[in-house]
Amino acid sequence: MAVRKVLNMIGYDSFLISNSYYTYGSEDYPARDMTDFLNKFAKKNNIPQTRHNLSDDYNDEMEKKANSAEKIDTKHLKYILDNSDLQIEFKSKILELCNYYYTEDFRIIATKLLNKVGLERFSILTKEFNEMMMLESKERMIKQNKKITII
Repeated sequence: MAVRKVLNMIGYDSFLISNSYYTYGSEDYPARDMTDFLNKFAKKNNIPQTRHNLSDDYNDEMEKKANSAEKIDTKHLKYILDNSDLQIEFKSKILELCNYYYTEDFRIIATKLLNKVGLERFSILTKEFNEMMMLESKERMIKQNKKITII
């Protein structure tokens, strides 16, 4: 509130943006002018004003996030299995069921996995996995920045 008031006092408008990506304010609030402008501009240029979470783009984003999370979960599981002293048949059964995360069969075998590996070892392996993922992420960002710089 203090920042908003100071910005307004020195001649700058400040705007609140809600989760719906709309600006709202009372009639005397500077965001009202911005909201009115955006609504008129959208209407004039035939731009839909639907909420993002009701759009096809949002659904596509959520599907991509879900797929990404599933890939990371599977990679994490494989890391745990590769770094645990477990029988090959048991590892194979887990990998066979890992595509069905939400079934009772997978819940049962996942519980067995935790019991065999132990919570402490599972925690250590998960920390290692997370560090590995962070390093991969940093390396990807560095590569992307180099590509941008080269272009």
